[in-house]
Amino acid sequence: MRARLRPLAGPLIIGVSGWCAAGAMTVADAAGASARLAVPAPWWLFVGLTAGAALVAPWRRAPRTALPALAATLPWWPVPLPAVALIFTGPLAWLPVLLALGVATGDAIAGGLRRLLPATAGSPSRAVTVAVILTLLAGGLSLGLTGSRLRGDEPHYLMITQSLLADGDLRIENNHDNREYADFYRDGRLVPDFTVRGQSGEIYSIHAPGTPVLVLPAYAAFGWRGAQLFLLLLSAGTGGFVWWIGWRATGDASAAWFAWAAVALSATFLLHASAIFPDAPAAFIVAATIVVSLAIGRGAPVRTRTLVAAGAGLAALPWLHSRLVVLACGLGALLTWQILRGPGTPGARRRQVAVLLAAPLVSAMLWFAFFDLIYGVPDPRAPYGGDDEARLGWIAQGILGLLFDQQFGMMAHAPVLAVALVGFVRPVAAPVRRTMWGAAAAVLGYLAVVTLFRMWWAGLPSAPARFLVAVAPLLALPSAIAWHTADRAGRALLRLLLAVSVGVAALLIASRGALAWNVRDAQALWLEWLSPVTNLPRIFPSFFWAGDAAFVGHVAVAGSVCAGLWLLARRAGAGRDWSPGDWRLATATWLLASLFVLGPAGWAMTRSSPLDPARSQLAVAADLGEGRDTVTIRPFRVSRARAEAPGLVIHPEQLGTYREQVQVLVFPRVPPGLYRLQVGDVGEGTNSGPGAPGERDARNETVTLTVGTSPAPLRTFEPGALGGAGRDVDLAGGAEPLVLGALSDQVNMIGWPVTLTPMALGSGTPATRTARLGDVDVFVRDEAVFLEPAGFWVPGTSTASVAFSTPPDGTPLRLTVQNGAAANTVTIASGDWRWTADLEPDASRPVEIPVPSPVGARVTFSCTSGFRPSDVGSSADTRNLGVWVTIQSTDK
Repeated sequence: MRARLRPLAGPLIIGVSGWCAAGAMTVADAAGASARLAVPAPWWLFVGLTAGAALVAPWRRAPRTALPALAATLPWWPVPLPAVALIFTGPLAWLPVLLALGVATGDAIAGGLRRLLPATAGSPSRAVTVAVILTLLAGGLSLGLTGSRLRGDEPHYLMITQSLLADGDLRIENNHDNREYADFYRDGRLVPDFTVRGQSGEIYSIHAPGTPVLVLPAYAAFGWRGAQLFLLLLSAGTGGFVWWIGWRATGDASAAWFAWAAVALSATFLLHASAIFPDAPAAFIVAATIVVSLAIGRGAPVRTRTLVAAGAGLAALPWLHSRLVVLACGLGALLTWQILRGPGTPGARRRQVAVLLAAPLVSAMLWFAFFDLIYGVPDPRAPYGGDDEARLGWIAQGILGLLFDQQFGMMAHAPVLAVALVGFVRPVAAPVRRTMWGAAAAVLGYLAVVTLFRMWWAGLPSAPARFLVAVAPLLALPSAIAWHTADRAGRALLRLLLAVSVGVAALLIASRGALAWNVRDAQALWLEWLSPVTNLPRIFPSFFWAGDAAFVGHVAVAGSVCAGLWLLARRAGAGRDWSPGDWRLATATWLLASLFVLGPAGWAMTRSSPLDPARSQLAVAADLGEGRDTVTIRPFRVSRARAEAPGLVIHPEQLGTYREQVQVLVFPRVPPGLYRLQVGDVGEGTNSGPGAPGERDARNETVTLTVGTSPAPLRTFEPGALGGAGRDVDLAGGAEPLVLGALSDQVNMIGWPVTLTPMALGSGTPATRTARLGDVDVFVRDEAVFLEPAGFWVPGTSTASVAFSTPPDGTPLRLTVQNGAAANTVTIASGDWRWTADLEPDASRPVEIPVPSPVGARVTFSCTSGFRPSDVGSSADTRNLGVWVTIQSTDK
């Protein structure tokens, strides 16, 4: 019997774990994990997952390969649990299941890759072509990240291109005045990015002209998308060079492919593959230079045209960005040193050096003359006005930040590159070692200059580690060496970290960049999204959380924990003939164990609450309002939850402490319902934190409650009105988000003891705008209706949903519906109630709508036709309008 049931064990583990991962989970109160509310997934999902898992042979033959998935079931155990046990909730709950899948199918995946790329093993040139194509396809995913807009400094680089194209000069003020950025910038007015005017009084962009000149032909032919595509093609070429670097370093095709994947599929590389910044072109030049360096280092004959091309690339770097002059000098020195110590006569070597350095020397003279001509001084700092704050003390912490900061660190987003750095200390041929360490010295000088200015590497906003894109190709060398020299255990670890790195990049790209661009608020957006119950961002180091020293300590502790647990795993396998599958299981267990240990350590180091459940609590509240089956899980007891009394106590979402001028508390996505808002005792020390000096006493302030982007608060409360039993707030349309603030901008509300408790819940998508019309609050979402101070327009030939709060004294909701300038059939529905009328132009009708729910009414308006005011009068209004709706006073 036992033998017969054994094949079912693995699939059942996967079925149960996947079913748990697919459900929703939260805690009743952020104070602890004992009481949890859960929305189970449908039963058929368990059946389907179990049946699908039965098709995976390793899960049938060896149930232990499914064991990592059990971590996803921990939050569902009806026993006392520590907060760290709830890490695997939300999207992160699928990580244990995916780890189990990797353990079971690793051999099949490796075999598939070997069959997919068999011809490239013996043909480096063919492999480079494949690497270029794959990089182009992967990087092409980033083309859609911007949608119809550019981010950060991208539009400012294109404005230089536009000025060159339209006027043939670099003076951009007239181009901004003429709004010549309208095609690629749609966020309002684009202000010229400059600090000081040129000596002629004209405005020149603070940004270097190299990238704008480079993309000019593509921009002229195909617009801003053409500029992006051109840069993507350069990035694809960089991917080919990266593969070649790995191959030349090791002679091992598998090592070259690993190096390519580690670098070219990292989040930092992919997110900037088509971005209109100088970094992608710089990476292409640096990668090509390293290829030339490897060729010179091994004594191979180097053609004159190769040296000319290498010199031209180095000459171009300062024109892309002033910071890149350090790389140009460092890599130029490396090539010069290699040529002078290489084969050939001294005269021949000197001639080769002259060929190499001719273009850089001419470029350097022109570069300094460029600043002298425009600003009257041959100083590359002149565009910045010479006022940029720089501190030597920032360098060490800044380099760590560029590598490990959770928002802006390259290796925080691609951990495989962190472990690959062991390649620097692995045995390797002397020519390769000289190139690797020589280039590393140039990179360290570059990093020192970059991190002198803290703003350079942590923009507002910025994708991770943009200033490391240029030097990313160097990491192909130690990555290839690390793979080539790794044993079976090491390769299992590298595979796992590569999978995690590619997964993070895929997540950021799949979010269309929404999770990739961060501000300096000490909380990575993707970490916030992954685990909506626990305080996941506080587990990982952040440069902007509690100061430089705390960040360095956090990096050290996190690195020590991961390294120590891995040494324990290796020790467990020492002397045993573990198969690749055994090591995959060991590495999966190591990753789960690392998260469980890092959690309490990170929360202790940052003095943070382990739980930050607001988003998950509000999501479960929405499920309750929709009538989904929901259960309450307590130690040794499971019961059904009720929408009327869900037992949730919701605290505002925790915010980073580095935010400047933070004054509000946020409930991110509040479903429709009736809520009780309470504020506990606000002590004198509540307003500690950024900007605290000079703040007014919060205890004497009027509190405001605002929905989404509404111009006016939904409610205002006098001091003390929210204490004690609190106040009931009717959010008939919900709120995305609900913001608690103060009338005074001198009050920082971070730390206020605020809670939001659902009293009754409704259904529907949360509103983003509200207005007070008569005695009723109206809730709408985005442009579903055109909300105005006296009423709202329902768009013509469309259907719109509007929520209304409960009228006072339980009276019906009384509306006046006035048709526009076109005959119309109007239908209004709310629950089982329905009203339809054929209206002539400008006709109006009173309508009474029953409101049986304590959380107001959600009403649907439908119009069969509409009109544009611009077509029937002198108005410039081109909106398609249907009917105008106002609220009648309750005394009618």
